[in-house]
Amino acid sequence: MLWTKTFHFSIGNSASAFEFAEPFLNDEEYKKEFEFLLQKQKDFEKFAGAVQNKNFFEAFGMLEKAPYLAKTDSARKLDLCFTKSFAQAKKLLSDDPIRNTPTAKEILKPFCMIPEKKELIHALVKNNNLFLQADGYIKDKKFREYFTLTEQYPFLQEEVMYKKVCTLAELSILKIRAMIDENRYDEAIAGIKQMAVFLPYRPQLMEMGNIIQMRQKLLEYIRCDNIQSAYELVAANPALETMKEFADYDRTFDEVLSRAMEAIGKGEVKQVQQIMAPYAQIDFFKPKIKECERQAVFNRLSTLLAEKSISMARTVAAYYLKTFGKDDEYEQLLRQYGLGQ
Repeated sequence: MLWTKTFHFSIGNSASAFEFAEPFLNDEEYKKEFEFLLQKQKDFEKFAGAVQNKNFFEAFGMLEKAPYLAKTDSARKLDLCFTKSFAQAKKLLSDDPIRNTPTAKEILKPFCMIPEKKELIHALVKNNNLFLQADGYIKDKKFREYFTLTEQYPFLQEEVMYKKVCTLAELSILKIRAMIDENRYDEAIAGIKQMAVFLPYRPQLMEMGNIIQMRQKLLEYIRCDNIQSAYELVAANPALETMKEFADYDRTFDEVLSRAMEAIGKGEVKQVQQIMAPYAQIDFFKPKIKECERQAVFNRLSTLLAEKSISMARTVAAYYLKTFGKDDEYEQLLRQYGLGQ
């Protein structure tokens, strides 16, 4: 939405921009954003004029100082001007580097004063063979060799082709991540293997491979109902918590807790411990299980005091203090029955 308005400003059409924005101006954030752009209208117009008049030095200078210009149609045209000129010069140099060098330099001359383009232009003139080699690798889909070359000669990474190849790789990685989320692991693994030649993305590919291994391991633990191993794996890899299969598996504890509630209410401590035994050694559940046991012991103590079974109540009280310590609820219970500390 911001850059739709920016387009209207970039062609000097503030009336059109206002017409577009008016329905949204009740929103305070949107209003501030629009007012900011309105204040920069002259910059948009000046930038568009510089591009139209092929005053590239001024245009690139404005772009560097004012990042909000980068998404305008004028910025796209500016980038296209350089891309076309660079491609034309590269073609001339590939045809006949000795004879065509002066012409190639003349074509690129309007951009030679621009710092971020100067180095790339110089590299093209001096190392045209490397650019041709890179193009050949792309044409033959030899991406491993291509990325090895661009790593060895970083100026090749400034070319549009490099950015296009990286965009292709990033889109492929997004697709692989979607496959992983959908549990399409065989397809994801095949995609990772295919992408292995995209060397800069190897860390991401290795990470996705590890994620697949962890997810498959967790699914196996769930299938075998290996509760402790499943939760230990998730504790070590928190990202696994978002898996639907684990979320469903995690709800099993809620069912166990529901079964334990009756025993807790009756103060049947051993039964509570038996019901929750499968989760007793899992760190995540230890505080919850301890609280269930505490409540069961407390209810047992309360029942014994109500029945005036003082001797047994003292034994349970001693266990309570040793295991859970003194708390307000415990002291209030003793006061209720007129007992001391």
